[in-house]
Amino acid sequence: MKKFFLIMLASAATLGSAAFNVSTVPGGIADAIDGHLDETSLEVNGYLNAADLEYIATNMKNLETLDLSNLSGIVAYEGEPLATGRTNAAASEIPEYAFFGSSVKTVLLPTTVTAIRECAFAGSGITSIEIPASCTEIDSRAFLDCASLQSVSFCADALLGTETFAGCSSLSTVTGCEKLTNIGCGAFKGCSSLQSFNFSEALNAIGSEAFAKSGLKAVNLANVENLTSLPQGVFAECDALTSIALPDGVAAIENGALFGDAAVTTFNFPSELSIIGDYALYGLENLTFPVTTDINAVVGGNTQITSIGKYAMANMKAMKQFSFPASTDFIGDYAMANWTSVIDYLVRNITVAPVLGENVWSGVNQPSVYLFVTQQNDTEFSSKEQWKEFNFTYSTTSNEGIYNDQIAKADIAAWIDGTIINVLANGDIRSVNVYDTTGRLLTSVADCGENAQIDTDMWQCRLFIVRVTLADGTSSAVKLARR
Repeated sequence: MKKFFLIMLASAATLGSAAFNVSTVPGGIADAIDGHLDETSLEVNGYLNAADLEYIATNMKNLETLDLSNLSGIVAYEGEPLATGRTNAAASEIPEYAFFGSSVKTVLLPTTVTAIRECAFAGSGITSIEIPASCTEIDSRAFLDCASLQSVSFCADALLGTETFAGCSSLSTVTGCEKLTNIGCGAFKGCSSLQSFNFSEALNAIGSEAFAKSGLKAVNLANVENLTSLPQGVFAECDALTSIALPDGVAAIENGALFGDAAVTTFNFPSELSIIGDYALYGLENLTFPVTTDINAVVGGNTQITSIGKYAMANMKAMKQFSFPASTDFIGDYAMANWTSVIDYLVRNITVAPVLGENVWSGVNQPSVYLFVTQQNDTEFSSKEQWKEFNFTYSTTSNEGIYNDQIAKADIAAWIDGTIINVLANGDIRSVNVYDTTGRLLTSVADCGENAQIDTDMWQCRLFIVRVTLADGTSSAVKLARR
C-alpha cells in the first residue's frame, strides 16, 4: 500500500511539471487557458495575435516557460488599444513591450517569426533565447536589461537595433554571431560577462558603443573588409580587452573608440588610418611596440595619419617610440600627455612641422626624449614651440650621402648623447674609427666589447663619420651630428 501511494505521488509530480497545452484561434487565448492562470509552463498551438500575447504576459504571473515552437502563426491584430496604446500590430512579429518585465524565463519562438520589436522582452527574467532563421529584425532595446539572460543563439543574419542586449550583465554565450552583418549602437553595451564574439567577415556596420563596458578579451576585425571606421566608443572601457586587430581599410578611429582599455597590449595601426579622434586611444597604458635602433623604421605602423585629436593617445605610459608619418598635419591638446616611458619620436619624413594644440606632451620630460630629424627639417622643428623642447638628433642609420649604411644588417646602434658618441653592437667590436667630413681620422679605439663611448668635446667639427668593425669582420659607417 505504501509503495502504491509513493507511485501515485510520483505520477502526480510528473503530471504537475508537464506543460499546460492549449490550442487556440486569434483572440481566443483567454478562453483556452480558462482557470489555469497559475501554470508555470504553457505550450500553445494554433494561432495567436498581439492581444493574446499581452494576455499571457499580463495574467500568467507564475509563467516561466512559454513554448510557441509549434504555433501555426502570429496573425495581424486590429482592435482595442493594447497596453502600449496601439490598436494594431503586424503579423509574424513579437510586438513591442509584449513581455516587458515578465517573469518568463524560457520562450521558444515559432519558426514563422520575422521580427522582435522594441522592448519586447526588456527587463524580463528570460535566461536564454534562440532567434529562428526567419527572424531578420531585432529592434531597439528588445532584450534591454535582461539581467538573467545567459545565452543567445542566432540561426541566421538578423539586424540588431540600438541597445538590443544592452545591460544583459549575465550574457556570456552568443552563438551564430558570425552571421551578423549589422550590429546597432550599444547592442551589447554593458554585457560584462561576454568574453568572446566572432565577428562576421561580411560585417557591414557596427554602431557606436556597441561593445562598450563589455567583457571582451580579444577583438579580431582583421578580415572585415567593409569596415572603414571604428565608431565612437565602440570598445570603450573594456577592462579585460588585451588584443585588437583591425583591417587596413580603417581610415578613422573615432572619438573614444578604445577609451580606457588599459589592458591592451596588442594593437595595429591600419595602413589607411587618417584620423584618430578625441580620446580615441586614451588610456592604453600597456601598449608598446618593440624598440628599434633603426630610425628609418616606422614604429606604430605605416599609416596616413593627418590628424590626432585632443587626448587621443594620452596616458600611453608604456609606449617607448613612435613614428609620425609624413602626412601628419595636426596634433591636438594633450594628445600624447603622460608618455612616461617614451625614448624617442621619429619625424624624419615630415617636411612641415604639424600644428600643435595645447600641452601636447604634458607630463613628458621632453629634454630627455630624442626627436629624430634630418638636416633638412631640423630648423623647421627646432623653431616651433613644444617641438623645440625635445633633444634633437640626426640620423644614426643614415643612408644619405656616399656612406654605405649596413647598420640594420650588422645590428649596430650609434648615436650622440651630448658630446659622447655611443656605439652598441650585438657582438664584440673590433674597432671604432671616427673621421671628420674631410676623411681625416680623429681617433680610433679597439677591442671594446659590445659597446664603446668616445668623447668628441676636443674637436670643433660638428659632423662625424663613424666606422664600426665587428669581430666577425662586418663593417658599417654612419654619419652623426653633434648639436
